[in-house]
Formats: sequence, structure tokens, C-alpha cells
Amino acid sequence: MVVDTLEGVLHEASDFIVPQKAGLWCSDSIYSEIGEIICCKKVGRETQSEITFYKSVGIGYLDHGCN
Repeated sequence: MVVDTLEGVLHEASDFIVPQKAGLWCSDSIYSEIGEIICCKKVGRETQSEITFYKSVGIGYLDHGCN
């Protein structure tokens, strides 16, 4: 699982917060923030058979493109 920001998912994403509080999900299953993969700090998919689940909570500063 890859997220836009770890802080955002853990504090704003009710689709993860609710199951976490119920003991059905653990934040340890989050592999990385997307920026770590883009900056090559962590490896993304290594084979076509790997599946990446990406959760974005919509952080405003990530919406701005490079000019």
C-alpha cells in the first residue's frame, strides 16, 4: 500500500481510521509515501504481478504541478 502522505491517511482517511480502531487493519501495512518512490528512496513495483494500492487523501500542496 502506498499513500500520498502517511499523516493524512492516519488522521483524515476514515476508510482506514475506522477499521484501525476496530482492530481490523494496521498501519504497518503501509509500505511508503508516493514521494519516496518517486525520489527513489524506496523501490516501487518490481514485477508486473505486483499490485500497488494507492490511497490519496487530497493534500493541496501535491496538487500543484511544476512550471
